[in-house]
Amino acid sequence: MSCGARVPLPLARPDKSTPWVMLVVLLVGIVAAGGGSALAQTFPNKPIKLVSGHAAGGISDTCARIIAPKLAELWGQPVVVETRAGAAGAIAAALVAKAPADGHTLLINTSSAIALLAVASTDFPFDPIRDFALVGRMANVPTVLAIRASIPATNVAAFVEYAKARPGQLTGGSSGNGSSSGFALEMLNAAAGLDILQVPYGGTAPAVMGLLSGQVDMVFAELSLVQPHVKSGAMRVLAPTGSRRLMALPDLPTIREQGLDGVAVDSFIGIAAPAGLPPATLAKLADGLTQVMRMPEVRQKFLQLGYDPVEDTPERYAAALREDVEKFALIARRIGMRNTK
Repeated sequence: MSCGARVPLPLARPDKSTPWVMLVVLLVGIVAAGGGSALAQTFPNKPIKLVSGHAAGGISDTCARIIAPKLAELWGQPVVVETRAGAAGAIAAALVAKAPADGHTLLINTSSAIALLAVASTDFPFDPIRDFALVGRMANVPTVLAIRASIPATNVAAFVEYAKARPGQLTGGSSGNGSSSGFALEMLNAAAGLDILQVPYGGTAPAVMGLLSGQVDMVFAELSLVQPHVKSGAMRVLAPTGSRRLMALPDLPTIREQGLDGVAVDSFIGIAAPAGLPPATLAKLADGLTQVMRMPEVRQKFLQLGYDPVEDTPERYAAALREDVEKFALIARRIGMRNTK
């Protein structure tokens, strides 16, 4: 060996007392422990899909298109509305329930529809309660009983008398079997001893068009959908279907106030995500929805549609939905409604 040759030194195995090794170990531990939180903090990191369970022009589709651009501005990602109408909202709900629980696929639907799916006996590939993380409600949705204008009835009692004289001859449009409008018709038949045949459509908006064209004789629908046709004289609103009078029609008594008990469907619209959502992501979704619903221009659009905007939390939404499920299950058993548990 020459004097000028370099002798390679053996690489020493660092032990955990070496300062830089300790730092690396610490950083790895932090990343491993907080990976879920880090992912949640980056939400959203891609376009968000807002899935509507009702046909174009229906309540969920309309509300989705109001809030989508505002959420996109807030989160810095595109928010795309996707319509998956049919089966009373079950098709859209199944799609969202099976989506990754990362907050990028959301369901916008009426709470009554979700609650009714929970009591339906149909073999859905999801559980309407267990398989969703509830983000919050956006608005209470006024619904009414409307009939074609050619029927000589100006109140609920007169319509009941008219329908009783024609058993099996009248038809009622609904947004699908198992829908809230179909459920309301079942309640009306049971409460008044009527035999009105349900005609299911792909959504409430098509059902209203069915009434407008004379295909059906009555419908339970959102006030905003029938109001233009009431003004034109093609339809007549007999009563609100909820437990309270409507802000838009304060002088019109509810069905119960008009003497018919057992027909009450309060409806509100909200947003849900797949179950298993990281808490931080759920909190960010809920906060974003609250911010959007506080925007004056958004509130104004909802009010113009006849909807009452609300500010909500996941906890309050979950509690309201549980109450709906219990109420609908009780009513379904009492009236012997078909196709329910």
